[in-house]
Amino acid sequence: MACAQARIVVVLVVLALTHCCECLTVAANIGGSTYWSQQGIYCDIVKQAEYPFGSPSAPYNHARMCNGSTPCTGNGWPLTDYGIWLWEMQSSLDAGMYPITAIGNATVTTWQFGEILNQHYDPATNKWTGLINVTLDADTSPTNSKILDLRVTNVSSTGFVNVSIRNPECGADDIFHPKYIQLLQKFNGPLRAMSMLGATDSGQTDWSTRASIDSATWGVDASIPCSLTKYGVSCDREVPWELVINLANVLQRDVWINIPPNATDAYIHSLAMLLKSEITPTSIIYIEYANEVWNWMFPVADWNINEAKIAVKNGDPAHFNYDNCSNPGYWAWRRVAWKLKGVLDVFADVYGEDARNKQFRGVYASQIGAGEGSTGFSGGPASTALNYINDVYGNPGNYFYALAGAPYYGLGDPTHWANLTEAMVLNISSSVINSMIPTATNNYTQTPVVAFSALASWFSLKFVGYEGGPDYSGNLVDPGANRSIAQGNINAKMFARESPQQTVLVKTYLEGLAQAGMEFLEWFGAFIGSYNSTITYSCIQELHDDLTKSAILAGISQAIETPTLPITGGINLQQNAIWGYDELSNTLGYQISGPCTICDLGTNLSINCLRCLKPGTKLYYAVNSGSNGDNILSLEGSSQVSVSLNASTDGTLSVRLWLNNEPSSTVNVANTTIPNTHMVFKTVPLTTITLDNSALSTMALEIVNATSANFALAGISFAMQ
Repeated sequence: MACAQARIVVVLVVLALTHCCECLTVAANIGGSTYWSQQGIYCDIVKQAEYPFGSPSAPYNHARMCNGSTPCTGNGWPLTDYGIWLWEMQSSLDAGMYPITAIGNATVTTWQFGEILNQHYDPATNKWTGLINVTLDADTSPTNSKILDLRVTNVSSTGFVNVSIRNPECGADDIFHPKYIQLLQKFNGPLRAMSMLGATDSGQTDWSTRASIDSATWGVDASIPCSLTKYGVSCDREVPWELVINLANVLQRDVWINIPPNATDAYIHSLAMLLKSEITPTSIIYIEYANEVWNWMFPVADWNINEAKIAVKNGDPAHFNYDNCSNPGYWAWRRVAWKLKGVLDVFADVYGEDARNKQFRGVYASQIGAGEGSTGFSGGPASTALNYINDVYGNPGNYFYALAGAPYYGLGDPTHWANLTEAMVLNISSSVINSMIPTATNNYTQTPVVAFSALASWFSLKFVGYEGGPDYSGNLVDPGANRSIAQGNINAKMFARESPQQTVLVKTYLEGLAQAGMEFLEWFGAFIGSYNSTITYSCIQELHDDLTKSAILAGISQAIETPTLPITGGINLQQNAIWGYDELSNTLGYQISGPCTICDLGTNLSINCLRCLKPGTKLYYAVNSGSNGDNILSLEGSSQVSVSLNASTDGTLSVRLWLNNEPSSTVNVANTTIPNTHMVFKTVPLTTITLDNSALSTMALEIVNATSANFALAGISFAMQ
């Protein structure tokens, strides 16, 4: 239930056709690389090493180095003997000769599947060079986790620092492995760097403490203090922002960034300056505050609600409790929107206000299916936050570009699937997909995805997906209790991911999201890793996998090649230009049943109608322009549409039409009854609206006032001019 007093509003969401240059857009979530992962995406493999470094005898023990007990350089290199835990997944490592360079002199050895060759020190330049000859076992499966490390002893007085070990398959200036670049080229949308940046639990506050391109590694750093640790957050050394910029420039892609939750305005200003100066000027920057701050699985959610409580207690300068709801959960959701607005205001200071929603675009991300639609655009995380922005600052579309959700498809309730088979995984996935996207049997507003799309259009926002794809994560059976069944479930999920039917599912899923009004989806993710019980979001298992054999990538490629599709979510406006009770009662968040659905017309005649509407009720509808086949609305320009209401009242009913949060003039429906008769309905013209045919539009029919509770709605009609 919303905090603020509501009004009776009938909302009609018109989802018109949209154009795109590349047909459907499928973007990619990208991740970094660590010593234990199979990503292997950095050309300098030292950059993915465990950090802080260990001792020569125990490279894996990061508590030994750079924790205050040993001298280190400013960028994290020990000035004493040390060991580097480079890699423990040989399945993602290339065999060959890896050139090594360093500043200073030392004795260097390695372990298990590498051999140091040609060690040479030049005292004139204080530079050390050598090679690692990497030889792999015949068994390169992920379970064969032999270790590649570097053991540095007899370190000279100047240290042995700035060590670089270059993958022989990379060019001299490459930061990322060419195979990884090829993988990302399979996508055609913005690169979302949430996982790469460690945005979910980032502790970055000041620009001076951010990760540097010159840092010893871009991996886990247990020594960096984190302002969120009091809530149990483990703080990572996020990769430098320059890496995200490099990927965007190399691939000529737009980029989606996540702002650390506790970053200062000075930090955000410096970031905006860096992006403006370094990224390709034509690249669009999508900006999200943190990641899933609503998600109680992450400690940042506790931190955020605590910050909201503190703000309200200290005078509520941001008006989180503007409607006196006294609900800390609502305050927390509103704080996320407020923080995003603040971030975007700083970017506007750097880029200029004219660049808002053009070169830089704010994205408010929230949870699909968290009551949005079923509660009538109020009370859910997204609607609570967006209504707050609307009521306190103005239409969210003036500040943000898009509303984002994460429409995963998966296996549903895991307790029902203790003995999975490949066919079961595929069939369940198909059922879940069909329940969320518009189909012939659910093409009104009930699906969570269409409801979220309707919420976005109501606030003049685009609808995008910040994550999505198949979610087969988690083991459905305790391996300790029944290892054979657990392994069988893993195999079933693995085979289902690589089935040709998965290709069909991916294409159907992506096309369905587009037809629900989604502008693009950030696939989760463009990752590399084994399909075991928990790591199931990968596109491929190994860096050198044949990309043409990936069922998921095949489905993505086929979807990208699909021409622009018509919006089919909601009620087809061409096929249903005259609405009756079936359309009127197909609402989001308001159920009508029993005697309130019957309108007595007398002489044994009656019709189903909309009655018993009470103050505080909002009725929402999603419709589409019906742009399929014999179009009435063209794909470009605008269309004039007249709207009329069929109503009955024994008093005076005042209504007005809204378009994209802008109201038209109020229209009064006078007493329609005839003395000594039953209900009489009258068709009343409301207004004529101008629809942008290339974008989503939202209409709302608001019941402004009713002098009598005895009124009813029998239908609405639309006429294209």
